[in-house]
Amino acid sequence: MASILCLDLDGVIVDSDITQALFERFAAPGWRDFEAAHLDGKISVEQFHQRAFDLVEAPRDKLVAFVREVARPREGLLELAGWCDWHGWLVAVVSNALDFAVDTAWTT
Repeated sequence: MASILCLDLDGVIVDSDITQALFERFAAPGWRDFEAAHLDGKISVEQFHQRAFDLVEAPRDKLVAFVREVARPREGLLELAGWCDWHGWLVAVVSNALDFAVDTAWTT
């Protein structure tokens, strides 16, 4: 049996909600309408993210730089990853955030 520790990115691996921070910084104001629709149960989180990210206007390098700025690994994360490695466990990031945000935050 495989031993895999699945961790969410926002709020678990990093202290902040990177996706929310990206919307607040780079998305046109209409993203909040999609957020409200999601919170009301009218659309899924995936639909919310898809629609909201359509309103983000910034080059990828600026988005990556911003993620590097706000992605603060949770205290003890490296020790946890070391424990997993020592005991033969695999650490997996499970997130509905964009891949570039997960990749950037994980390697920060």
